[in-house]
Amino acid sequence: TSTQLPVPDVANANDQQPWIGIIIDDLGNQLRDRQVVLLPGPVACAFLPHTPYAVELAQLAVQRQKEVMLHQPMESTTGNNLGPGALTLAMDETSFRDTLNNNLASLPNVAGVNNHMGSLLTSHSQRMSWLMTELGRHNSLFFIDSRTTEQTVALHTATDHQLPSSLRDVFLDNNP
Repeated sequence: TSTQLPVPDVANANDQQPWIGIIIDDLGNQLRDRQVVLLPGPVACAFLPHTPYAVELAQLAVQRQKEVMLHQPMESTTGNNLGPGALTLAMDETSFRDTLNNNLASLPNVAGVNNHMGSLLTSHSQRMSWLMTELGRHNSLFFIDSRTTEQTVALHTATDHQLPSSLRDVFLDNNP
């Protein structure tokens, strides 16, 4: 049996009440990601855009009352393959915004965004300003900085844009 835990209001979290948010990301490429969506409790599911199972599993997440997030691919310093829907430094502002909006529209009921990779992009103030401005145009979206680099300006920029936001404190990975 599972116990339904209260879901914290990330946008209005106060420092007097401790809370934990669990985001499981990199979802959408494999059908076995369904196991994540079926987990009990308030686990947020972050889907990579335009992946084979993202829409199907995000719809299931909505049915299961899970929070759906866009796991937005962003350019890294290592040159890793980002997959479809990536935001890069080479993009002009129009392409950047169009790509982001296309990614947001590709998933149902997106509540927030976190970055997939992004060690290069999240360290650039102008690109983060474009991102936060665009997210602010969508009602009630939040941003979680995955902190893929110590040089990130993402949280600071989100705060400057008065966007509900937070950052990752602990990162668990299946790769030691």
